[in-house]
Amino acid sequence: MPVDFCTLFEPLSVDLFLASYWEAKPIHISGNGSRNFDDLVAPRDLDQFLSRSDIRYPSVRLVQGGVELTRDEYTREFRLGGHLSDDLIVNDRLFSAYNAGATIVVQQLQQSLPGFGVVTNAFEEAFGCNVHASAFITPPRSQGFTAHYDTHSFLAFQLSGSKNWNLYDTTALPPIREDRETELPWSQVAPTQQIELHAGDLLYVPRGTFHDAETSDDPSIHMTIGFFPPTWLDVTRAAISAASSQKTLRHAVPVAYEQSDLDAAVTDTIANLDLLGALRLLQSGYQARRTDVRSGRLLDALSEQEWCDETRLRPHPHLSFSIENAGPDRLKIAFFGKQILLPEAIQSTLKVIASRPSFTLGELQRTLDRPSTYTLCRRLVREGLLTVDR
Repeated sequence: MPVDFCTLFEPLSVDLFLASYWEAKPIHISGNGSRNFDDLVAPRDLDQFLSRSDIRYPSVRLVQGGVELTRDEYTREFRLGGHLSDDLIVNDRLFSAYNAGATIVVQQLQQSLPGFGVVTNAFEEAFGCNVHASAFITPPRSQGFTAHYDTHSFLAFQLSGSKNWNLYDTTALPPIREDRETELPWSQVAPTQQIELHAGDLLYVPRGTFHDAETSDDPSIHMTIGFFPPTWLDVTRAAISAASSQKTLRHAVPVAYEQSDLDAAVTDTIANLDLLGALRLLQSGYQARRTDVRSGRLLDALSEQEWCDETRLRPHPHLSFSIENAGPDRLKIAFFGKQILLPEAIQSTLKVIASRPSFTLGELQRTLDRPSTYTLCRRLVREGLLTVDR
């Protein structure tokens, strides 16, 4: 399920998109009827998900005319032993609401659709932020959400059918998540842009842009990729939090302060704020929360007793990890927010693991003795870094 960013924004380049449109202004990119997004997600993928009998709210929501339907209109109680919940989606109620004009919203596609986390992880790595993916299935002549703004930018991919979008003014300031609690004031005005999206079209909408969309005589399915990059406010807050142990910043403000006191405080504050370190800390947190797309871990656990020198292992596909020094005679492998400490003496073996798409246990014994090879690989498989290459 690859994401080809070079062709995704054609005829724009990714660099031009980032320089001219990212967080700045909308853009509609037509597919000219010659492309689709089936390699990302197809209607059949959504159909298979919605056909399941174990879907729970809020993986799916229903919205009609700007109002979210209460979940008791399309869920029922579920009991298993002593556990009781009231959020199990009832398929028949779901589609009855759809046939009556409600939009089905499938949230967190990276969690709902098998393998789709590869797509969102690719977007997160390319854009350096968290992303959320949702799908909107709207019946003919219907509208899910009325005019509103989002506190995140998003790409809308038209998967099937068509949808008419209205774009309006933007908020006075780029909104942050907290603004949702107060709902920035806005009054309905004429659209500044009206765009009809057809299958294969792409639309980028920056955060703070008021918008709505509705179908005509055809049903519509579109997917959004929402971007949640850190703001400088986020970075500053993180830096201040990290600097809370600095003695200088803990001094009390003088009772009778003067301008020189403020000037000194500004100098001391700036000197003690590590913005770059805070940004890296935020980004490492984003990486730790990426969707876990690993598979085969049960089969790996069941196969351990059968390993031999010809057993072939490999890092889990689409898994990013780093190997760093961690003090005297120690190395650190970091991935998914996890840190594994290992002896520095096995550095050459780890280089083999990191540089090859796959390897046999026997090949690793060129840099490590046989018992140590099996012990190391067993731990890395159990930790979820390596998997058996089947």
